[in-house]
Amino acid sequence: YIEPHVVYDPPREYARRFLPADATVAEARAIRQDPRAFDCEAYDISDREFRLLRGLYRGALAYVHSQLQRLCDALERAGVWEETLLVVCGDHGEHVGEHGFFGHQYNLYDTVVHVPLVCHGGPFTGGGTRSELVSLLDIPDTIAETVGIDAPALRTQSHGRSLHPGGRDPPREAIFAEYVAPQPSIERLEARFGAIPDRVRAFDRRLRAVRTQTHKYVQGDDGFERPHDLETDPGETTDCPTRDHLI
Repeated sequence: YIEPHVVYDPPREYARRFLPADATVAEARAIRQDPRAFDCEAYDISDREFRLLRGLYRGALAYVHSQLQRLCDALERAGVWEETLLVVCGDHGEHVGEHGFFGHQYNLYDTVVHVPLVCHGGPFTGGGTRSELVSLLDIPDTIAETVGIDAPALRTQSHGRSLHPGGRDPPREAIFAEYVAPQPSIERLEARFGAIPDRVRAFDRRLRAVRTQTHKYVQGDDGFERPHDLETDPGETTDCPTRDHLI
């Protein structure tokens, strides 16, 4: 498996850093990590167990960070660090009990779609944090412009925008996300578990979302709608009363 995906199993020294003082690594590792079985109510996870799983997840993230540091150190020893453009991103986040989910299926909450993006080298050297909206589609355009690749075909086909600090692309007013279909499919879940909860069956749909700095609107192809005011409710715990809040 790829860290930090299920099964969360970081080295012991990393797990210890993020577990509660009254928990052991052995206790945390003994918790069953089977998101689809949890969804289908084949077993339950207590609040304490989710806290321990979050500790393992954070330990796995810290372990990845340490390996990235090893890579950077190796590039520096090789004398090429100053010539390197390093881009690190996540493809998705994880629910570890948030919104009643385990894993990264069935929804487009920020817990899943708000991922890390770090660039270092060239115009990105020197640290700093930017707050504009960014899509992972922006990475190829950013790399091409930063390293000086002239790629007219990419520019023509791309839906991305370069993040180069001196670039010509304007910042995004909104970003978009899409959830195409459950993986595994509902049919495969039925084959494994037999009868599955109506809650899970309702997730057999396609979702699309548009997000601005202040609001998000999620729509399903089954008529599902969920508007969020991210300024008053950044955790996306309640819906806006109407879509008028998005205007």
